[in-house]
Amino acid sequence: MQVNHEGKPFQFYNITPRIQSRIQAEGMREGHLRVSVPTTERSDAIMPFLFVNEDEPLLMKKDIPEHFAQCQEQRAPQATGLEPLLGSPYCLGGFTVPTFRRTPQEVNLLVSKGTMTLGTYQSVLVAVNGEWSTAAIESMLGPLLQYQRFPGVGHFHELQFETDKPDTTGTCVKDLTEHLYSIVKESGVEEGTLVLQDKHTTTALHTCVWSEVALIAAYLHAAVPKGAYAHDDIKLRQQTDPKCPEGEPPNARSHMKSMRLPNDLLIPVVGNELLLNALRVVYFDFDGPVNPSRPHKSPCRTVQSCILPMQRDYHG
Repeated sequence: MQVNHEGKPFQFYNITPRIQSRIQAEGMREGHLRVSVPTTERSDAIMPFLFVNEDEPLLMKKDIPEHFAQCQEQRAPQATGLEPLLGSPYCLGGFTVPTFRRTPQEVNLLVSKGTMTLGTYQSVLVAVNGEWSTAAIESMLGPLLQYQRFPGVGHFHELQFETDKPDTTGTCVKDLTEHLYSIVKESGVEEGTLVLQDKHTTTALHTCVWSEVALIAAYLHAAVPKGAYAHDDIKLRQQTDPKCPEGEPPNARSHMKSMRLPNDLLIPVVGNELLLNALRVVYFDFDGPVNPSRPHKSPCRTVQSCILPMQRDYHG
């Protein structure tokens, strides 16, 4: 999709309160909610780009726009063998960004006890092209945002685990496939959907054959270059983010790598089995093992899972 006004500044707008209000208004207690921004004639204002990540001012307002500006000059790193990994490119603010088969127009959220199961530092953000007031964004978002709700009593599980040792790019991975097969078996659900939601902001979920894992890590390492990111200036961050503690390591690249892969996955369940064939469910951790200087951080990573049985009367 082509975005109008190429090169205009863009901002990220937090729509988490809006989504939560919708959940409460509809009385949804448990299930799966899909929120999307369709391609429309108003795409010059609201970009079809929606994701879950940290609502941190310097990263969102400075580092990410500058990074996508670099993508205009270098569309994708040249590396033999990486081409099969790339999905169709999309445009963000006029800049082409490769996406690994990801659909950036939507985000899948789990709802439990009437609220979204987001991580502590997560917000649902939509990209807005140009400088718009909050009131103007709200008025445009009203008719543009689309919701599909899939209510029902689900089988919720919170997966906690530590990732493997980092590779040469500093990326840690974890193969979740066998554990997820066990969860589905124990649920007894014959037909339905397994919904996975990552609860961190420097990590991602992806389905791929195991031989692709090293290529994906290498691609992301090249796609997000080292640089003087504002997010990595801890003193500057503490001026805008009082929650930023001393000893926080520079990890702007980890946040931006996570943007290139999904935060959520939907996997069909057929005959009490995951419909994966040869694919594996791989968890990517771009921050590496927890740093000893960050005692406030748990060494465990968390993924929320829910198996929703098939229902024949879903309503959007």
